[in-house]
Amino acid sequence: MRRRLAIGALLLAMAAAQAGEKKAVLIFGNTMGFRHGDAIKEGSPILQKIAEGLGYEAVVSEDPATLDPDAIKRWSLLIFNNTTGDPTAERKLVKEEVDKEGKKRPVYQTVQRPDRRKALIERVKEGAGWIGIHSAADSLYDFKEFNEMVNGWFSGHPWGGKVKVTIEEPDHPLMKPFGKGPWEVSDEIYQFRNYDRTRARILMSIYRPSVNVLGGNRKDRDYATCWISTFGKGRVLYQAHGHGGNVFKMPEFQEHMKLAMQWALGDIEVPVEPSKVEDPKVVAARALAKLLAAKTDEERIDALDLVAVAPSPEALPPVTALLDPTSKTASFAADAAQAIAAACPDLPKDQKVEALRKALACCGNKRDLRKLVKGQLTQLGVTDLPVYAPPGFVTHWFVAGPLPNKDSELIARAYPPESGVDLEKGFEADGKPIAWKKVTSDDEGMVNLRNEVSKADAVGGYLYAELSVEKETPVQVLIGARDSFTAWLNGEKLGEAQGTKGLRPGQFRYKAALKPGANKLLLKVCQTKGDWGACAQLVGPKNEKIDFIVRK
Repeated sequence: MRRRLAIGALLLAMAAAQAGEKKAVLIFGNTMGFRHGDAIKEGSPILQKIAEGLGYEAVVSEDPATLDPDAIKRWSLLIFNNTTGDPTAERKLVKEEVDKEGKKRPVYQTVQRPDRRKALIERVKEGAGWIGIHSAADSLYDFKEFNEMVNGWFSGHPWGGKVKVTIEEPDHPLMKPFGKGPWEVSDEIYQFRNYDRTRARILMSIYRPSVNVLGGNRKDRDYATCWISTFGKGRVLYQAHGHGGNVFKMPEFQEHMKLAMQWALGDIEVPVEPSKVEDPKVVAARALAKLLAAKTDEERIDALDLVAVAPSPEALPPVTALLDPTSKTASFAADAAQAIAAACPDLPKDQKVEALRKALACCGNKRDLRKLVKGQLTQLGVTDLPVYAPPGFVTHWFVAGPLPNKDSELIARAYPPESGVDLEKGFEADGKPIAWKKVTSDDEGMVNLRNEVSKADAVGGYLYAELSVEKETPVQVLIGARDSFTAWLNGEKLGEAQGTKGLRPGQFRYKAALKPGANKLLLKVCQTKGDWGACAQLVGPKNEKIDFIVRK
């Protein structure tokens, strides 16, 4: 029935187009991958209403037959609203399977239609418009010409929720509905591969200070979200916003779509020349000037963000002056400082170390940033770095090993530490002396035993920590380990597990009590192949924070 209705609507649009009455718009939402059902169900009728309000013939369809070589010629504008996978393909029912409960389950085969792909590209090159919304870029990954038209393929969505968007050209006709910006929206933000700023005119991009920009995958931090270009004689607009129906309901977005349709159909003209990439030295000079002229925290944050994109040695002194952990600009100054240190190899080492040490104290809850800063300090030879693990994690350990774990024998084999730990003397294992060494966890609270003990396969080792409290304290001991482990507290076995399938904090919980003074936590961790490690966290009976001192 749905297919007959779609074909009927298609024939009406074809007849109208042949009569020269109205330009025909296809609002197409076929999905062969993830489905943004809300955006399609609510967004497509809104787009149809906008198109009809402009006097166009508008058809909403998910039928790929609307892209058949003859049928596609009738469309003056094709809007791909959250298509995914290969939207030109179709599903063919090949059989029905019956499950254990007796319910029938259809089994489909995806049938590709190269003729439809070719027809889409040719139709746009001939002069039809194309508008892609959000996951339209999550389509046709094996079709090079599609990427050439769109200028980007989906490569993850590192951010979501309420964000701000930079309006790169507030005076551009297609951007006027958004004002000068930033534009606030609750949405899922894409990043792209095979994207090139010089192949299109960039109209919108993520306002970087509104997200954890280091969560993205681009070194140039160029996270555009809307652009226009020409493709042959056709006009192309890609709009990354529109993950949910809420975006389509926004008045400014609707007005933007209204203008976009008119432009794509050739009824209005707007500047479409590709964006130019400025000389990094020019951007760096502008960033420094903005920073020196900034009077408010908001102005400083904008300037620091630009410094991180275009770092220069001249910017380090004013950036360092803003490295105050109590200020609103702290993490942005830390980001700018690490960017300068990374990009300017000729800066004196002592100057870099001073700035990076201050930056380390300004990272706040931005773990990606802290990791970068600590990494640079380590490369500069700094070793006395603090650990910023979440509350309750044991951050300082003594480790011993490696010990053989052939045929997974170690979990059942007892070595001297299980009877008592002597950190000074170590112990003997299979005729070989084994020493204890100090290690610290990473900022996630985890100890990478592949790095600290052995990179070989079929090995194991011990981790030991001393935890002191003033009075008896009931606790939960949360253990994470890969691959197998046994845990003891003050000589009493807490528990063990084999084949843990990955290292995750809090995989295993054990109720215990810390006695007044020093408490001895011992882990034996065994590995068969690949990465191995462990972590431990102590919390109260109701998961509340508890205070303890760990031996260093």
